[in-house]
Amino acid sequence: MIAAPFSSSIVNAASATASSIPPLASSCFVYGTLMSPEVLTCLVGRVPSMLHHVQLKKHSRHPVKGCVYPGVIPRDSSSSKGDTFQKSDVTTEMKITFTGDSVEGVLLLDISPMELKCLDYFEEEGVDYTRTLVEVDVPYTNENEKLLQSSNLLMQSPISPSAEPIARSEPKSYVKVQTNAYIWARHHTDLDVSKSWHYDLFRRDHLASYLENTVTPCRIEFEKMDK
Repeated sequence: MIAAPFSSSIVNAASATASSIPPLASSCFVYGTLMSPEVLTCLVGRVPSMLHHVQLKKHSRHPVKGCVYPGVIPRDSSSSKGDTFQKSDVTTEMKITFTGDSVEGVLLLDISPMELKCLDYFEEEGVDYTRTLVEVDVPYTNENEKLLQSSNLLMQSPISPSAEPIARSEPKSYVKVQTNAYIWARHHTDLDVSKSWHYDLFRRDHLASYLENTVTPCRIEFEKMDK
């Protein structure tokens, strides 16, 4: 996640990453500032189809120290260091919740290769974050199932070789989908693991300045790089 103009090393890293984009990469689980329609519009020029209330299990979300955006790490990365997380850390009015066992976010559908390249650049993929294949739980509704089918996500094999191509919980409340997610790549000490990150507070306190000072410069730099 960029917070200042890019160095040439970051530009070169983004160019190298773009060549490794898989041809079937058409979705991405986002859990931070990319949940904002305004950020997406500024960055890729549109708001892709979204599925809400998607859960990434066995991960936790924390603010990056000194920044307004978060990073997500596997649960063991924080708990193994002796950190504990209480549900009371979250105020009840927050729409995006932190339970210590899962992260709630949005699944972006039908992401083009060029848009994924832009997201990689924005997230400083390979430096701050690693784009990783993960398995997420999508609330099961007829509409969600239609959107997943139209995006060919129900045809993708789950991470577990022994699992069925589509798995539903008992009762049938969600479906498991394999997708991309940007997982924090730096050391967990760069995150404030004693706190959770809240989308509503980001929108209220930081969205306007973030669009002006971070997202817009990123888009300009990406367009220059891509020419």
